Amino acid sequence: MLSRLLAPILALTSGIALYLPLRLLHPAWLAPLVLTSSLVWALGMTRSPALWPSLGLPLMAGWAGLAAWRGLPPQTALVALILTLAAWDLDAFQRRWSAVHDTLHPWRLELLHFLYLGGMCGLGYGLAALSLGLRLRLTFGWILLLGLLFFLALSRLARPSIAEKHAGQGGAAR
Repeated sequence: MLSRLLAPILALTSGIALYLPLRLLHPAWLAPLVLTSSLVWALGMTRSPALWPSLGLPLMAGWAGLAAWRGLPPQTALVALILTLAAWDLDAFQRRWSAVHDTLHPWRLELLHFLYLGGMCGLGYGLAALSLGLRLRLTFGWILLLGLLFFLALSRLARPSIAEKHAGQGGAAR
C-alpha cells in the first residue's frame, strides 16, 4: 500500500520543514535534534509496534510549537504540524488496514482515504492561515466556552476509535 511508504516520508518532511529554518536560529543543538526526532519516528513507523507513532505525534507537534516560540514564522510551523498530523493519520490508517485483509478493492479504500486526508489538510491549513490573520479579543467566558466545545468535539471524534478498540477485544461498544 502507498500509505505504508508515504507516512514515513511525511514524517521526515515535517522534520526537514522545521530543520531548514531552525538551523539559522539559536541554539545550534535544536535543529539536529528535530531532524533526528523525525528520522527516529519515520524509522519507528516501519519497524516497531504502535509505541513510536504515539510518541512521534506529540514530540513533533511540540517541536513545531517550540520552533514558533523561538521565532520561526508561524506558517512554517503550521506546515510542519500539518505534515506531522498527515503522517500520523496515514500510519494509523496503515496499522488499522493491516488488521483487515478481506476488502475487495483495497486501492479504492486507500484512494478515498487520501482524498479525505488531502481535503482535511487543505482545510486545516486554510483555517489556520486565516486565524493567523485575524486579531480577536475574547473574554474569559468565551475562551472557556470554546474550550468546552473543543473538548466535546474531541471526545466525539475519539468515540469511534474507542468503539473499534472494544470491538477488536470482543467486547461491545456503548
